[in-house]
Amino acid sequence: MDTPTFEQLSSTWQSRYPGLQAIGWIALTPAAGVPALERSARTSPATADFRVVDRDGHNQLVPLAPRDEYFVIRHITPLSRNRRALGVNVSSIPNSFDAVQRTVASGTAAATRAFELTQETEHKLGVVIYQRTLAPGSTLQTPPAGLVFVALRLEEAVESVLSQQPVPGVGYCLEEVTIAQPRGKRLAGLAQCPSVGQAGPGGIHTWQETFDFAGQTWRLGFAPTPAYAALNRGWETWTLIAIGLVSTGLLGAFLLATTGRARRIEEMVGQRTSELADTSRRLQAQQAILTHAERIARLGSWEADPITGASHWSAELYRVLGIPAECDSQLGALLDAVLPSDRSTLRDALHRVANGQPNASLDVRLPPENGESRTVHFTIEATPNPAGGTLLRGTVQDVTASRAAEAHIHYLAHYDTLTGLPNRTLWINRAEQALAFARRNQLRLGVLFLDLDNFKTINDTLGHPVGDRLLSAVAKRLSGSLRDEDILARIGGDEFVVLLPQLGRPDDAATVARKLIASLNAPFHVGNQDLVTSTSVGIALYPGNGADINTLLKHADTAMYDAKSEGRNDFRFFTPDMNSRAYARLKLENALRRALDRNELILEYQPQWQMPGQTLVGVEALVRWNHPERGRVSPHEFIPIAEETGLIQPLGDWVLREACRQQAEWQTLAQRTGHTCPVVAINISALQFRKPDFLTRVRQIIADSGATPDRLELELTESALMQPTPEIEAQLGALRAMGIGLALDDFGTGYSSLAYLKRLPLTHLKIDRSFVRDLPGDAEDAAIAAATLSIARDLGLKVIAEGVETEAQRDFLLERQCSVMQGFLFARPLPAEAIAQLLAAGSTAQQTAGQ
Repeated sequence: MDTPTFEQLSSTWQSRYPGLQAIGWIALTPAAGVPALERSARTSPATADFRVVDRDGHNQLVPLAPRDEYFVIRHITPLSRNRRALGVNVSSIPNSFDAVQRTVASGTAAATRAFELTQETEHKLGVVIYQRTLAPGSTLQTPPAGLVFVALRLEEAVESVLSQQPVPGVGYCLEEVTIAQPRGKRLAGLAQCPSVGQAGPGGIHTWQETFDFAGQTWRLGFAPTPAYAALNRGWETWTLIAIGLVSTGLLGAFLLATTGRARRIEEMVGQRTSELADTSRRLQAQQAILTHAERIARLGSWEADPITGASHWSAELYRVLGIPAECDSQLGALLDAVLPSDRSTLRDALHRVANGQPNASLDVRLPPENGESRTVHFTIEATPNPAGGTLLRGTVQDVTASRAAEAHIHYLAHYDTLTGLPNRTLWINRAEQALAFARRNQLRLGVLFLDLDNFKTINDTLGHPVGDRLLSAVAKRLSGSLRDEDILARIGGDEFVVLLPQLGRPDDAATVARKLIASLNAPFHVGNQDLVTSTSVGIALYPGNGADINTLLKHADTAMYDAKSEGRNDFRFFTPDMNSRAYARLKLENALRRALDRNELILEYQPQWQMPGQTLVGVEALVRWNHPERGRVSPHEFIPIAEETGLIQPLGDWVLREACRQQAEWQTLAQRTGHTCPVVAINISALQFRKPDFLTRVRQIIADSGATPDRLELELTESALMQPTPEIEAQLGALRAMGIGLALDDFGTGYSSLAYLKRLPLTHLKIDRSFVRDLPGDAEDAAIAAATLSIARDLGLKVIAEGVETEAQRDFLLERQCSVMQGFLFARPLPAEAIAQLLAAGSTAQQTAGQ
């Protein structure tokens, strides 16, 4: 039971018997249960400072002394005038503990002797009556769950009873009678209690009655004052006797009622009490349902008189507003609970409804709580006041969570969660507004389409988390290169668009494009490495390149692809002829998708020669496309399309399968002729290598084709290995365990790291043709080639030089002990049949130089 519920249950008794100081509940708590009791009590705002304490002999609250168990005041009402007693362990109060022990043992009500109550502020005496509770099926031998009690401030209690039959000129005296004080100890009333038989003014004797209640003996006496005789002449004795009888009966009825054992009162109220009890139960049940529903919905209700400001609040409203339950529920307090900047808004709404508007609803904010602001929703309506005028009533609901959810849903619908930029939907909406403004005012407008260069390689090799961090960093740099009125959005993957409203001249768009490209020049520090990326930009202008946003966006996209095809890291303005080139590229992409099914792809093999003996030791498999209409399509044209569209995966699988089949065929031929079969080198894309089932597919293809693993070599680019994870290292180790060679292709052009050269089980390094082209004249290329050969020797790796086309290049490499070379100086890529002829003849490089 919580504090509001207990207050509700006890409110009927409080209103019926105004002489009560307090009604409460005591929880029997073992020592180990005290912390849990304190935590439970503090969950209610009204008792957030609850603490279990003892009381000493001077009515001072002191820290709890060690005991096996405690009788703790858990609930007490009304809380406002009894708060000091909340949490007190009554075991520490001798008078109380004596009565507690008696009621626990007997099961009947037990009263204390008169003493100063803990909550007393005027040093007056009081009495507490305790009653143990018995759960269904329990006995007196069962430890009680707790006790209920009523506390009486004696002077107020007696006077509230006697006020029902006021008689001028008569005083009273209440005494406590004990074995130690049989003559009685004065508790309340006249300063001097009259003795038995003592005559007062006019010879009238006092009237006294002794009665027992709840284990204590009390005496109530009445005596005339000097004014008595003049007021009641002729009826003196009879009047005093009547006063005594009536007053003693009233006080006895009052005391019996406070313990719930009043048979005479029950007989007096009879059927009416039963009816009221039934009604009360029904109302309590309905109120409990309403309170529970309000608590679930975090919704409180209120009613107020706009003229007087008087109002009534539900218990939940206090919790919603974060206001202590004992605070006044005035209309002004409702306004004060709101954030100061929102009060005028709420005040205006209340004023409008009070002056004829049917209703109003609005959101306002509450002051921050624990650093977090809260939002509540007010509903206000007007109803007639039975006393005249208008009443305002409504609800207040905590909508913090729902408003936050709505804002989050709006954010997800309109913003990119990774970069925080507008998404396609929001960008198009704003772009259409800007276009309408430009159309009305005859202004220029620009759309820039950006696509990051080689981002797919970074994403596939380093993983999506690294790619996401790079995208976020790119978005920040791009944003910093734009004006406040420009609108940057991420519309998917590594694609961004920029809206440039109110362009002065076309060259302004070029200036922005250059700034965007330049902003990405510096490396990005992501994790423990520096990454480099660039962007290709396409530009479309209104009104020249389109009259609507979708057309401008499409043309900017087309221009961007033109920038990519011309070398990347640049920008292009859209021109009409780009449409025809974009269409041609789309046709080529579709044709490439069909090429695999139509057997339009073939492999050619470029021989690799052992130096200086110039012996054929290997071949590199190179894919070629014989287009049915265009003839031979350059790999430089269709390989980038395959990488951008994902076709590189099935294309790579086909190359691997065909090369393994061809190696098995040459192996059989070499065994027949007594020659050694050359190693077949196969290029593997980063995307292909990173697939989880790559190792399984390699094993299956080798098994299906009958290829010899130790005559196979997989060529991997640096981008595939630039962040070798334990899984990649294990995969490379498994390939080497099968006997397959591993070559690092295009060494020096990407993200070379001596650390992974040492860690990974590589067998070969391939010097890229870009470093061989200008040998021996270019000093930088010569230094790189020499350094590569030196590193390889120190690490125990073989080196293959690509693109050897002149004797000077060959001689330079020979002087530096290059092991293997390939290039047009020795042989161009050859069909499989030509390689078979070389195997059959045991050919050397001189024999094939002219082919």
